[in-house]
Amino acid sequence: MRSASVLVLLPAVLLFTAACSDPTPEQLLADATEVYNKAKTTADKARADLDVREQAFGKALENRDEAARRLREAEQALAESKAALGRVATDELLFREVQRMLLDDPELEKVAIQASVNGGIVRLTGSVPDKELAERAAGIAEAVPGVAGVESRIVVPRAVKEASEPEVRPAPTPPTPAQPSAKPGAAAKN
Repeated sequence: MRSASVLVLLPAVLLFTAACSDPTPEQLLADATEVYNKAKTTADKARADLDVREQAFGKALENRDEAARRLREAEQALAESKAALGRVATDELLFREVQRMLLDDPELEKVAIQASVNGGIVRLTGSVPDKELAERAAGIAEAVPGVAGVESRIVVPRAVKEASEPEVRPAPTPPTPAQPSAKPGAAAKN
């Protein structure tokens, strides 16, 4: 941008010097050379700056690619360890660990939550005074290594729900059953 302004100024400088006096051809050449040298210096600096930034960008891409490779390796190791854990974590072991974790939580020690495990899926049932405790229990069960999923059927009594701010959720839209296609020429029966 600066070199463009220098090039725009060149004709103005030449006209100004021509109007003030009659410069010699040598003076005109010297003036034009000075403007050219300034423009070249500006372009050289811009080129060097671009080279530095391109090198930094290339290094950043290499670092990103290396981080992505390490992430893929870590995710692969996680998947392999989860599969191995699933082979040794029987439903009975998972049941005992989930029960222990629920009983060890001080916020859940005064509520009755039952757990059962089938195929690595933990089902929680019982009643708690508020939604946060139900979510806490589900979170504890999910955190047990080897648990494939949690189905929470913990209920919050209606009286407790009414005392707190009501929760409003839109009703789910029921799926529309597939309509059998009518045979050509068949009339619908009412």
